[in-house]
Parts: sequence; C-alpha cells; structure tokens
Amino acid sequence: MKPYGIAAPPQHDPSAPLDEVGGSAAGSVARIAPDAGPGPAVGSGLKTAPAASRAIGRFRQRSRPHRGLLLAGAVLWGCRGTPLPDSAAPAAENAQSSREPAWIELFNGRDLSGWTPKFSGLPLGVDPGPHFSVRAGLLCVEYAPGQAWDGRFGHLYHEGEFSRYRLRAEYRFVGEQASGGPGWAWRNNGLMLHCQPPATLALGQEFPVSLEAQLLGADLEGERPTLNLCTPGTLVMLGGALERRHCIDSVSRSCRGEGWVAVEIWVDGAERIEHRLDGQSVLAYGQPTLDPADPDAARLLALGFPAVLERGAIAIQAESAPIEFRRIAVQPWP
Repeated sequence: MKPYGIAAPPQHDPSAPLDEVGGSAAGSVARIAPDAGPGPAVGSGLKTAPAASRAIGRFRQRSRPHRGLLLAGAVLWGCRGTPLPDSAAPAAENAQSSREPAWIELFNGRDLSGWTPKFSGLPLGVDPGPHFSVRAGLLCVEYAPGQAWDGRFGHLYHEGEFSRYRLRAEYRFVGEQASGGPGWAWRNNGLMLHCQPPATLALGQEFPVSLEAQLLGADLEGERPTLNLCTPGTLVMLGGALERRHCIDSVSRSCRGEGWVAVEIWVDGAERIEHRLDGQSVLAYGQPTLDPADPDAARLLALGFPAVLERGAIAIQAESAPIEFRRIAVQPWP
C-alpha cells in the first residue's frame, strides 16, 4: 500500500513487553486466554447490496467483547536470496502436540478455490488480467511482459473470517513491475488482516478497511524493511499511544533478490498483533479501531459496525508488482 509520504517513525523496540500495547505478559513467555467465541466481522459497503446486508447481519450477531492476549511469531528464510527447502511446512508441525489446533491451508496449491478477486472500479469477482492465477503449484500475482498498469488496485480475498490465529505465508518477488505502476509499489504486496467482507466494498474503493502487514523487497543498495504496517481506514495503539500515521516501519532487515521468504504473524483479535522475522519481533501493536476520519471507515460506523476490529477476512494484493506465494496458512486459536 502507498505510504502517503509519512515521515520515518520512531524506533520500535522489538523486545518491548506486551503491556505497551494493551496486552500483558512477562518476558518472552506468552499465554493464550480462552476465547469466548467468534467476534464481529469488519465490513464496509453498500446498503442496497444483498451480500453486504447479509455480512452486516452476521457482523452484528457475532459482536462480543474482545479478550485474550496476542501471540505473535515469525520466521524468515532466504531473505538474501537463499531458497527455502522444497517442503515449506516444517517437520516440526507434523510433530506438534495433538492439543494444538490444526493448520488450515488457505491456498490448496492447485487452484483459487475459496478465493475471490476485487479490483477497484470493477464488480466483485472480476479479474481484468487475470492478475491472480495458479502456475506450477504457486499462487501468482502477475502482469504480462510489456503490459501497462491499468491503474486498478486489486485484492484477492479468502472466504474465511478469522479472529485469533497464527498466519504463515511464504512468498518471493519475481520479474519486473508493470510499466506505469507507482514507484512505491515496486516489489510491494501485503497480507491484509481483519478485512471487511469483500462483498461490502464500494465499487471504486481501492483498499479494504483493514490492517496491512506489508511484504516488501529491497534493491541492491539501500535499506527497505519488510513487514511494515499500513492502516487503510484504521488506527492502532503503538507504545501506549494512539498512532495516526498511515504507514509505520518495522525494524526488520532488508530482503533482496528473488529468494523465498517465510513470515508469520500472530493475531489475538483486537488485543495484540505482532510481526516477526528471523525469530524476532520487528513490529507490535494493538487495539485496532475504525478511523472515523476515513470515508470508508466512516461509512462502516454509520452502518452500525463496531469501532473495534476483532476479526475479518485475509487478502493479498495486486498493485503492479509480480509476486508468487507457495503457502498461505492459518492456525486458529481456541
């Protein structure tokens, strides 16, 4: 997502305790509190759309106070161009305790079952490229060689809604950006968290109201951290204060070349979200809410959606930069 020319943020301390953003933990030991059940979905959209009306109804039925503590973790391999092993799922997952929730593979490696595209200016389900496809077992965001960017921002939404979960994604940037694409969109994609239901987006809406964990590639020279946070239509608490900047840099190292990168994000509803790379925290925040100053978020508030974001869809982007995913999976927490 476009950084909107936001000034560089203050340095984030990855070792900061959880209570800095509304959580509570001691040292590096984190706990999972029992969940009271599914929370509300985040949505935005048109009053006259039947799908939007159904989404609003489900959202209100699921509304509940949020509780619990966020766990967050991430691992990065191949950040400097070293490929990941062929088997993306670590062997440790197969040996995990039977008490742990099972992983859900959102991408099945064969087709886009369970996923729906939405491009700005086009109806839900219409992909003008197509820009989202599956090739050789990879979920690809692609633009034909020499194809000029048409100015449409796209997102591919998974049909599920999640609140408390661990997200794992493995990706690599490949090839050249579509000609005419924005400079900031070079090797730029994102994992959109707590998205509004795709059926509720306005026709010309460019980005869903959500939290974006940016996936960024770096050039041969200069630093460009990945797993930054962008907040389309949302606000978060960072370091105990309400954060109004649109994009906030992480403290990760730069990821160059076309090697596979694996990241994890652990989400505890509205309590805490943490991005981790190389087994270390690179950004943590919590208590996401709708921003009443944003037109898309204001529409949600006017429709009666709760201000606090506790759950929603997961999406990836198409912003003119080719990228491949070989795994997108979630492990829901009870």
